[in-house]
Amino acid sequence: MVGSSRIDIQPYAITYGALGAGGRGIRRRIRILSDVTVVEYSGTRLSTRPRGAGGGQAGRPGRCWVERPDGSVADRSSETEFAVSAGEVLGVDTPGGGGYGLWALKADDVDASIAETGGG
Repeated sequence: MVGSSRIDIQPYAITYGALGAGGRGIRRRIRILSDVTVVEYSGTRLSTRPRGAGGGQAGRPGRCWVERPDGSVADRSSETEFAVSAGEVLGVDTPGGGGYGLWALKADDVDASIAETGGG
Protein backbone atom coordinates (compact mmCIF):
# COMPACT_ATOMS: atom_id res chain seq x y z
CA MET A 1 0.00 0.00 0.00
CA VAL A 2 1.27 3.41 -0.91
CA GLY A 3 1.80 6.06 1.77
CA SER A 4 0.67 5.85 5.35
CA SER A 5 -2.76 4.28 5.50
CA ARG A 6 -4.68 3.21 8.56
CA ILE A 7 -5.44 -0.49 8.35
CA ASP A 8 -6.71 -3.33 10.52
CA ILE A 9 -4.92 -6.62 9.86
CA GLN A 10 -7.43 -9.39 10.43
CA PRO A 11 -6.49 -12.93 11.50
CA TYR A 12 -4.72 -15.01 8.85
CA ALA A 13 -6.30 -18.28 7.77
CA ILE A 14 -5.20 -21.42 5.96
CA THR A 15 -6.83 -22.14 2.60
CA TYR A 16 -7.46 -25.72 1.51
CA GLY A 17 -7.68 -27.17 -1.97
CA ALA A 18 -9.69 -30.18 -3.05
CA LEU A 19 -8.39 -33.59 -1.99
CA GLY A 20 -5.07 -34.22 -3.77
CA ALA A 21 -5.14 -30.82 -5.45
CA GLY A 22 -2.03 -29.43 -3.87
CA GLY A 23 -0.91 -27.78 -0.70
CA ARG A 24 -2.39 -25.19 1.55
CA GLY A 25 -2.05 -21.46 1.08
CA ILE A 26 -2.51 -18.48 3.39
CA ARG A 27 -5.43 -16.03 3.26
CA ARG A 28 -4.70 -12.49 4.39
CA ARG A 29 -7.46 -9.94 4.99
CA ILE A 30 -6.71 -6.28 5.61
CA ARG A 31 -9.56 -3.89 6.44
CA ILE A 32 -8.95 -0.38 5.14
CA LEU A 33 -9.67 2.40 7.66
CA SER A 34 -8.41 5.43 5.65
CA ASP A 35 -10.55 7.32 3.15
CA VAL A 36 -8.81 6.15 -0.03
CA THR A 37 -5.77 3.92 -0.24
CA VAL A 38 -3.86 3.02 -3.39
CA VAL A 39 -2.62 -0.56 -3.50
CA GLU A 40 0.29 -1.62 -5.65
CA TYR A 41 0.10 -5.38 -6.05
CA SER A 42 2.61 -7.68 -7.67
CA GLY A 43 1.95 -11.37 -7.29
CA THR A 44 3.34 -14.51 -8.85
CA ARG A 45 1.46 -17.67 -9.65
CA LEU A 46 -1.75 -15.76 -10.36
CA SER A 47 -2.33 -17.14 -13.83
CA THR A 48 -0.25 -20.30 -13.56
CA ARG A 49 -0.59 -22.99 -10.93
CA PRO A 50 2.32 -24.53 -8.97
CA ARG A 51 3.06 -27.94 -10.53
CA GLY A 52 2.41 -31.20 -8.76
CA ALA A 53 4.94 -34.05 -8.59
CA GLY A 54 4.69 -37.84 -8.67
CA GLY A 55 1.18 -37.72 -10.11
CA GLY A 56 -0.09 -35.00 -7.76
CA GLN A 57 -2.28 -32.24 -9.08
CA ALA A 58 -1.25 -28.61 -9.50
CA GLY A 59 -1.89 -26.28 -6.57
CA ARG A 60 -4.34 -23.41 -6.62
CA PRO A 61 -3.18 -20.11 -8.12
CA GLY A 62 -2.87 -17.02 -5.96
CA ARG A 63 -5.62 -14.40 -5.88
CA CYS A 64 -6.14 -10.77 -4.87
CA TRP A 65 -9.58 -9.25 -4.32
CA VAL A 66 -11.50 -6.41 -2.69
CA GLU A 67 -14.56 -7.14 -0.56
CA ARG A 68 -16.99 -4.24 -0.36
CA PRO A 69 -19.09 -3.38 2.72
CA ASP A 70 -22.21 -4.75 0.95
CA GLY A 71 -20.51 -8.16 0.66
CA SER A 72 -19.78 -8.02 -3.07
CA VAL A 73 -16.31 -9.09 -4.16
CA ALA A 74 -14.22 -7.67 -7.01
CA ASP A 75 -11.28 -9.74 -8.27
CA ARG A 76 -8.14 -7.64 -8.66
CA SER A 77 -5.65 -10.41 -9.49
CA SER A 78 -4.92 -9.04 -12.95
CA GLU A 79 -4.36 -5.45 -11.81
CA THR A 80 -1.10 -4.01 -10.49
CA GLU A 81 -2.51 -0.81 -8.98
CA PHE A 82 -6.00 -0.03 -7.71
CA ALA A 83 -7.79 2.05 -5.09
CA VAL A 84 -9.65 0.80 -2.03
CA SER A 85 -11.88 2.86 0.25
CA ALA A 86 -12.57 2.94 3.97
CA GLY A 87 -14.58 -0.10 5.08
CA GLU A 88 -13.40 -2.32 2.24
CA VAL A 89 -11.28 -5.41 2.83
CA LEU A 90 -8.22 -6.20 0.74
CA GLY A 91 -7.80 -9.96 0.46
CA VAL A 92 -4.84 -11.98 -0.75
CA ASP A 93 -4.65 -15.77 -1.12
CA THR A 94 -1.13 -17.13 -1.57
CA PRO A 95 -0.83 -20.04 -4.00
CA GLY A 96 -0.94 -23.55 -2.57
CA GLY A 97 1.99 -25.80 -3.41
CA GLY A 98 1.54 -28.58 -5.93
CA GLY A 99 0.36 -31.96 -4.63
CA TYR A 100 2.50 -35.09 -4.46
CA GLY A 101 1.49 -38.62 -5.37
CA LEU A 102 -1.65 -40.20 -6.74
CA TRP A 103 -4.95 -39.66 -4.96
CA ALA A 104 -7.29 -42.56 -5.68
CA LEU A 105 -9.87 -41.61 -3.04
CA LYS A 106 -12.52 -39.02 -3.75
CA ALA A 107 -13.91 -36.74 -1.02
CA ASP A 108 -17.10 -38.87 -0.76
CA ASP A 109 -14.99 -42.01 -0.21
CA VAL A 110 -13.05 -40.29 2.58
CA ASP A 111 -16.28 -39.13 4.26
CA ALA A 112 -17.69 -42.66 4.05
CA SER A 113 -14.48 -44.15 5.46
CA ILE A 114 -14.56 -41.71 8.40
CA ALA A 115 -18.22 -42.57 9.10
CA GLU A 116 -17.45 -46.34 9.04
CA THR A 117 -14.70 -45.96 11.64
CA GLY A 118 -16.81 -43.73 13.87
CA GLY A 119 -14.62 -40.67 13.34
CA GLY A 120 -15.63 -37.12 12.39
